[in-house]
Amino acid sequence: MDRMTWNPAQPIDEAARRVLLEWLAALEAVLDEGDDRGRRLETLRGLSVWMDAFRRPLGPAGRSEHRKAVRRLVAQLEDREAFSEALEVLETAPTHFSPRKRRSLEQATKSLRLAFEAEEGPAALAVDGETRSLLKRLRRQARRWEADLLQSAECDGLGPRLAELLDEAGEQLMARLEEARDRPQPEVASAVFEGLNRVMALARPAAEHAPSLRGLMESLSDLRSLLQPWLALVRSGAVLERMVMTDDQRPTASLSVAGKTALQAFIEVCSRNAEGAGDKFASSWSDSRMQDLRARIADVAASLNDRPPPEATERIYPLKRMPRLPECFTMCEVHEGWIDGEKIHEHIRSEREADGPRRFYRRLALGTGTPAVSVEETIPEDLFRTLWDYVGSAGVKRRCYKVEEGALTWEIDEYLDRPLILARVLLPPGVDEPPLPPWLERHLERERRAVESPA
Repeated sequence: MDRMTWNPAQPIDEAARRVLLEWLAALEAVLDEGDDRGRRLETLRGLSVWMDAFRRPLGPAGRSEHRKAVRRLVAQLEDREAFSEALEVLETAPTHFSPRKRRSLEQATKSLRLAFEAEEGPAALAVDGETRSLLKRLRRQARRWEADLLQSAECDGLGPRLAELLDEAGEQLMARLEEARDRPQPEVASAVFEGLNRVMALARPAAEHAPSLRGLMESLSDLRSLLQPWLALVRSGAVLERMVMTDDQRPTASLSVAGKTALQAFIEVCSRNAEGAGDKFASSWSDSRMQDLRARIADVAASLNDRPPPEATERIYPLKRMPRLPECFTMCEVHEGWIDGEKIHEHIRSEREADGPRRFYRRLALGTGTPAVSVEETIPEDLFRTLWDYVGSAGVKRRCYKVEEGALTWEIDEYLDRPLILARVLLPPGVDEPPLPPWLERHLERERRAVESPA
């Protein structure tokens, strides 16, 4: 998530009401065929989740017929998305195909790409008359009931209801992730993706209420990036097989026999690659990632329910020297600095993981002490360099090494511009002292006590 605003003074019921209205107002864009397909799909997925979750506050807008109309449109857009993914996979066809089969596949791909761009067959967003009529009626009702929705007693207590739904969605997502690790089958990939979208839609009101939302969105984005290669192969194979097996699909009607044969061979390649991608996903999603995601969902749900989340404590240990780390660690190089003004305080940082690209961020905070409003965004490199000139001595450069030890993650900060090495660990509620790993314990500054700070 690139941007996050926190305003604890705003009642969560008000934030939830506003999001309800935003989803309904988004139907204006959904029915506009010139709108971006990906944005429409995200809008409709969120709207579908909210219509199912908040039928009573929505009144007539939450009727079964309206919910079904939105679900039908989601299914159509997902077909289009899967078809687009299939074309992208086809255009990177395996090189071990024979030249003749590869030429046939290239011709088939070209024909399918032309069909997609012309919005034919499964690529078309052909909203049937009944669905379009229902969506237009829902849009009109949403406008008419806007004032009623804001004043409705049915909206009171939306925060606790939302917290309950988010807890439930989180548990379902955890169960699906466990299943994906034990049984990485194609249908499980789709179930995990559906659960991920539900959690993201339900967490949306927390954007202006829960400071823990940014961490949750980072975990969900991490999950989505790991899942996407597997899901793309699963969906691509399924949509291509449906097209090859169904004679009345217009995109495949013009394909030669050789083209269809090459497509069938490619579908088999997709299936084999999907198995490998599923196994890779299962091995990548570690216990610590599961625990981290579960804790972050619980934190956001607690914020929505107006319950303070359990406080975590960070322990900081000065080290005499850089320890020799276990083999399994990750490293991120961080440059960060602070620019303080009378009313606005800026924090800028750049991060680069291993050999990856460097990313740049800026956070603005208003006020002193705990800020009422804090906004963080990604920025271009040239702006970061301009701001860095104003940092001066308030800037630091460090390498951060992360090592997982059981349920805890240790961070070793090696400062590059001063003689300082620190070890940090975030302790869950109820834990006062962490067990010290042998590779770390002998490097502690014995004469200096650990520093305790809130997370």
